Amino acid sequence: MSNIYFIRHWKTDNNLGWFLNWWEEDQELSVEWLNDFENINFQKQILGMNLYKIYFSPLRRTTQTALKIKEIIEKFWKSVLIEKSEGLKEQLYWEFTWKTFEELLQLYPNISFDKISYIYRIENTKWESWSDFSERVYKDFLKIKNDNIWKNILLVAHGGTYRALLYKIFWYSVDDSMQRSNWLKNLEIKEIIW
Repeated sequence: MSNIYFIRHWKTDNNLGWFLNWWEEDQELSVEWLNDFENINFQKQILGMNLYKIYFSPLRRTTQTALKIKEIIEKFWKSVLIEKSEGLKEQLYWEFTWKTFEELLQLYPNISFDKISYIYRIENTKWESWSDFSERVYKDFLKIKNDNIWKNILLVAHGGTYRALLYKIFWYSVDDSMQRSNWLKNLEIKEIIW
């Protein structure tokens, strides 16, 4: 059986300022947080996964995160394969891009903070719908899984990608998927047991 792990990219300046990033944005990782890759406990977690291959969303923040993880593995242990995967990209929600959560709360004054991401992800009908997004992520996940039978792999992607996986793989409702992933931390590692 394959062991499939998921990690959310590390922080960008937009994350720190509570801005929404989107599908094609090109944000680099925040320099002040790059030292967190040197954390010995984080490095032990990475090395303990015995990874065969790393797949990553092609956006800059996920690419940089994947390359830093590859660097850790190859510094202390062995070489590891790495591959870009278009299907792991974040959802396209254009009209909400570059807005802060504060601005969204002003646009939707009667909505709680926890419901904001529901609005721009689930009720988004003008760009990539939740249905199209979750199906795209799921198809890519199945291909990755089938290409790596009996191998340990890591997916480096986005909070939205993790939500879609919860929804499609574990049959959680939309609400449960959103709730379980709303506070997924940057660099938090999840094992996908399926």
